[in-house]
Amino acid sequence: MQMIDVSVDVRTDIGSRASRKLRRIGQIPGILYGGDREPLSLAMEGKTLDDLLRAGSRMVKLKMGSDDQRALIKAIQHDVLGDEILHVDFTRIVLGQALDVTVPLVLEGTPESVREGGVLEQSRDVIEVRCIPEAIPEKILVDVTELPLGGSLHLGEVTLPDGVELAQSADPSHLVVMVTFKEVPEEEEEEGEEGGVAPPEIIKKGKEEEEGS
Repeated sequence: MQMIDVSVDVRTDIGSRASRKLRRIGQIPGILYGGDREPLSLAMEGKTLDDLLRAGSRMVKLKMGSDDQRALIKAIQHDVLGDEILHVDFTRIVLGQALDVTVPLVLEGTPESVREGGVLEQSRDVIEVRCIPEAIPEKILVDVTELPLGGSLHLGEVTLPDGVELAQSADPSHLVVMVTFKEVPEEEEEEGEEGGVAPPEIIKKGKEEEEGS
Protein backbone atom coordinates (compact mmCIF):
# COMPACT_ATOMS: atom_id res chain seq x y z
CA MET A 1 0.00 0.00 0.00
CA GLN A 2 1.39 3.38 -1.03
CA MET A 3 2.16 5.97 1.64
CA ILE A 4 0.71 9.43 0.92
CA ASP A 5 2.03 12.71 2.34
CA VAL A 6 -0.71 14.67 4.11
CA SER A 7 -0.40 18.11 5.71
CA VAL A 8 -2.19 18.48 9.05
CA ASP A 9 -2.30 21.03 11.84
CA VAL A 10 -1.79 20.27 15.53
CA ARG A 11 -4.66 21.87 17.46
CA THR A 12 -4.80 22.95 21.06
CA ASP A 13 -8.41 24.12 20.98
CA ILE A 14 -10.35 20.89 21.57
CA GLY A 15 -13.91 19.93 22.49
CA SER A 16 -17.21 19.64 20.61
CA ARG A 17 -17.57 23.39 20.05
CA ALA A 18 -14.09 23.65 18.54
CA SER A 19 -14.77 20.58 16.36
CA ARG A 20 -18.00 22.09 15.01
CA LYS A 21 -16.13 25.29 14.20
CA LEU A 22 -13.54 23.33 12.22
CA ARG A 23 -16.18 21.48 10.23
CA ARG A 24 -17.90 24.75 9.33
CA ILE A 25 -14.73 25.90 7.55
CA GLY A 26 -14.25 22.59 5.72
CA GLN A 27 -11.76 20.94 8.07
CA ILE A 28 -12.01 17.61 9.87
CA PRO A 29 -10.89 17.17 13.49
CA GLY A 30 -8.84 14.09 14.28
CA ILE A 31 -6.45 12.41 16.68
CA LEU A 32 -3.11 10.63 16.32
CA TYR A 33 -2.30 8.01 18.96
CA GLY A 34 -0.21 4.90 19.56
CA GLY A 35 3.47 4.13 19.82
CA ASP A 36 5.48 5.60 22.64
CA ARG A 37 4.31 9.18 22.12
CA GLU A 38 1.44 11.23 23.52
CA PRO A 39 -1.80 11.54 21.53
CA LEU A 40 -2.05 14.61 19.32
CA SER A 41 -5.24 16.44 18.36
CA LEU A 42 -5.19 17.31 14.66
CA ALA A 43 -7.12 19.13 11.95
CA MET A 44 -6.98 18.47 8.22
CA GLU A 45 -8.73 19.65 5.09
CA GLY A 46 -11.94 17.73 4.45
CA LYS A 47 -11.25 17.55 0.71
CA THR A 48 -7.85 15.98 1.36
CA LEU A 49 -9.44 13.26 3.47
CA ASP A 50 -12.14 12.68 0.85
CA ASP A 51 -9.47 12.26 -1.84
CA LEU A 52 -7.57 9.76 0.33
CA LEU A 53 -10.65 7.66 0.97
CA ARG A 54 -11.73 7.68 -2.69
CA ALA A 55 -8.26 6.52 -3.70
CA GLY A 56 -8.36 3.73 -1.11
CA SER A 57 -5.26 5.12 0.65
CA ARG A 58 -5.01 4.43 4.38
CA MET A 59 -1.28 4.68 5.07
CA VAL A 60 -0.08 8.29 5.34
CA LYS A 61 2.85 10.41 6.38
CA LEU A 62 1.40 13.21 8.49
CA LYS A 63 3.39 16.38 7.93
CA MET A 64 3.20 18.78 10.88
CA GLY A 65 5.67 21.53 10.12
CA SER A 66 9.12 20.02 10.70
CA ASP A 67 7.68 16.84 12.27
CA ASP A 68 6.66 13.89 10.07
CA GLN A 69 4.90 10.85 11.53
CA ARG A 70 3.83 7.69 9.73
CA ALA A 71 0.28 6.63 10.49
CA LEU A 72 -2.66 4.52 9.40
CA ILE A 73 -6.24 5.73 9.09
CA LYS A 74 -7.79 3.59 11.81
CA ALA A 75 -11.38 4.83 12.04
CA ILE A 76 -13.74 7.34 10.43
CA GLN A 77 -16.72 8.70 12.35
CA HIS A 78 -19.75 9.83 10.30
CA ASP A 79 -22.95 11.64 11.20
CA VAL A 80 -26.14 9.62 11.77
CA LEU A 81 -27.01 9.77 8.05
CA GLY A 82 -23.56 8.62 7.03
CA ASP A 83 -23.08 11.63 4.77
CA GLU A 84 -20.69 13.86 6.72
CA ILE A 85 -17.33 12.91 8.23
CA LEU A 86 -17.16 14.11 11.82
CA HIS A 87 -13.81 12.79 13.02
CA VAL A 88 -10.82 10.71 11.90
CA ASP A 89 -8.53 8.53 14.02
CA PHE A 90 -4.90 7.85 13.04
CA THR A 91 -2.64 5.29 14.70
CA ARG A 92 1.15 5.56 14.52
CA ILE A 93 3.00 2.83 12.65
CA VAL A 94 6.59 1.67 12.35
CA LEU A 95 7.75 0.33 9.00
CA GLY A 96 8.68 -3.32 9.30
CA GLN A 97 6.61 -3.81 12.47
CA ALA A 98 3.51 -6.00 12.05
CA LEU A 99 0.07 -4.70 13.00
CA ASP A 100 -3.55 -5.81 12.74
CA VAL A 101 -5.71 -4.10 10.10
CA THR A 102 -9.13 -4.57 8.51
CA VAL A 103 -9.15 -5.05 4.73
CA PRO A 104 -12.13 -5.22 2.32
CA LEU A 105 -13.13 -8.61 0.92
CA VAL A 106 -14.23 -8.44 -2.73
CA LEU A 107 -15.93 -11.35 -4.49
CA GLU A 108 -14.55 -12.27 -7.91
CA GLY A 109 -16.31 -14.36 -10.55
CA THR A 110 -19.81 -15.84 -10.84
CA PRO A 111 -20.39 -19.48 -9.85
CA GLU A 112 -22.10 -21.74 -12.40
CA SER A 113 -24.46 -22.65 -9.55
CA VAL A 114 -25.74 -19.06 -9.53
CA ARG A 115 -26.41 -19.17 -13.27
CA GLU A 116 -28.43 -22.30 -12.59
CA GLY A 117 -30.67 -20.58 -10.06
CA GLY A 118 -28.59 -20.35 -6.89
CA VAL A 119 -28.24 -17.20 -4.79
CA LEU A 120 -24.81 -15.89 -3.77
CA GLU A 121 -24.96 -14.61 -0.17
CA GLN A 122 -22.01 -12.58 1.17
CA SER A 123 -21.97 -12.53 4.97
CA ARG A 124 -18.73 -10.59 5.47
CA ASP A 125 -17.20 -7.82 3.37
CA VAL A 126 -14.06 -7.27 5.50
CA ILE A 127 -11.30 -9.44 6.95
CA GLU A 128 -8.95 -8.80 9.88
CA VAL A 129 -5.33 -9.56 8.95
CA ARG A 130 -1.83 -9.08 10.38
CA CYS A 131 1.14 -7.87 8.34
CA ILE A 132 3.77 -5.15 8.15
CA PRO A 133 2.52 -1.73 6.96
CA GLU A 134 4.31 -2.03 3.62
CA ALA A 135 2.39 -5.25 2.84
CA ILE A 136 -1.14 -4.03 3.66
CA PRO A 137 -3.32 -4.94 0.65
CA GLU A 138 -5.95 -2.47 -0.56
CA LYS A 139 -8.38 -5.37 -0.87
CA ILE A 140 -8.43 -9.16 -0.89
CA LEU A 141 -10.12 -10.92 -3.80
CA VAL A 142 -12.17 -14.04 -3.12
CA ASP A 143 -12.63 -16.30 -6.15
CA VAL A 144 -16.12 -17.82 -5.96
CA THR A 145 -16.22 -19.20 -9.50
CA GLU A 146 -16.13 -22.85 -8.41
CA LEU A 147 -18.52 -22.51 -5.46
CA PRO A 148 -21.23 -25.19 -5.87
CA LEU A 149 -24.88 -24.99 -4.87
CA GLY A 150 -24.92 -25.32 -1.08
CA GLY A 151 -21.18 -24.60 -0.96
CA SER A 152 -19.62 -22.06 1.39
CA LEU A 153 -16.33 -20.34 2.16
CA HIS A 154 -15.09 -19.32 5.62
CA LEU A 155 -12.45 -16.81 6.76
CA GLY A 156 -9.88 -19.54 7.34
CA GLU A 157 -10.26 -20.67 3.71
CA VAL A 158 -9.60 -17.26 2.13
CA THR A 159 -6.33 -17.17 0.17
CA LEU A 160 -4.17 -14.34 1.53
CA PRO A 161 -1.25 -12.58 -0.21
CA ASP A 162 2.34 -13.41 0.71
CA GLY A 163 3.33 -11.85 4.03
CA VAL A 164 -0.29 -11.49 5.17
CA GLU A 165 -1.93 -13.77 7.74
CA LEU A 166 -5.25 -13.92 9.54
CA ALA A 167 -5.27 -11.77 12.69
CA GLN A 168 -5.59 -13.58 16.01
CA SER A 169 -8.82 -11.67 16.68
CA ALA A 170 -10.40 -13.13 13.51
CA ASP A 171 -12.41 -16.36 13.80
CA PRO A 172 -11.46 -18.72 10.92
CA SER A 173 -14.89 -20.38 11.17
CA HIS A 174 -16.81 -17.19 10.33
CA LEU A 175 -18.80 -17.54 7.13
CA VAL A 176 -17.78 -15.30 4.23
CA VAL A 177 -19.98 -16.42 1.35
CA MET A 178 -22.28 -19.29 0.37
CA VAL A 179 -24.57 -20.31 -2.49
CA THR A 180 -28.12 -21.18 -1.49
CA PHE A 181 -31.02 -22.48 -3.56
CA LYS A 182 -33.68 -19.93 -4.40
CA GLU A 183 -37.17 -21.35 -4.49
CA VAL A 184 -39.19 -19.77 -7.31
CA PRO A 185 -43.01 -19.95 -7.37
CA GLU A 186 -44.40 -21.90 -10.29
CA GLU A 187 -45.91 -18.79 -11.92
CA GLU A 188 -42.55 -16.98 -11.80
CA GLU A 189 -40.83 -20.05 -13.26
CA GLU A 190 -43.20 -19.96 -16.23
CA GLU A 191 -42.58 -16.24 -16.73
CA GLY A 192 -38.86 -16.81 -16.48
CA GLU A 193 -38.99 -19.40 -19.24
CA GLU A 194 -40.71 -16.91 -21.55
CA GLY A 195 -38.66 -13.88 -20.59
CA GLY A 196 -35.20 -15.44 -20.37
CA VAL A 197 -32.77 -16.11 -17.54
CA ALA A 198 -32.73 -13.68 -14.63
CA PRO A 199 -29.37 -12.08 -13.74
CA PRO A 200 -27.38 -13.47 -10.76
CA GLU A 201 -28.52 -12.20 -7.40
CA ILE A 202 -26.05 -11.20 -4.66
CA ILE A 203 -27.23 -10.60 -1.12
CA LYS A 204 -25.07 -8.76 1.42
CA LYS A 205 -26.00 -9.28 5.04
CA GLY A 206 -25.58 -6.55 7.62
CA LYS A 207 -22.78 -6.25 10.14
CA GLU A 208 -24.98 -7.36 13.05
CA GLU A 209 -25.71 -10.65 11.26
CA GLU A 210 -22.06 -11.25 10.42
CA GLU A 211 -20.98 -10.66 14.01
CA GLY A 212 -23.55 -13.13 15.18
CA SER A 213 -22.57 -15.78 12.64
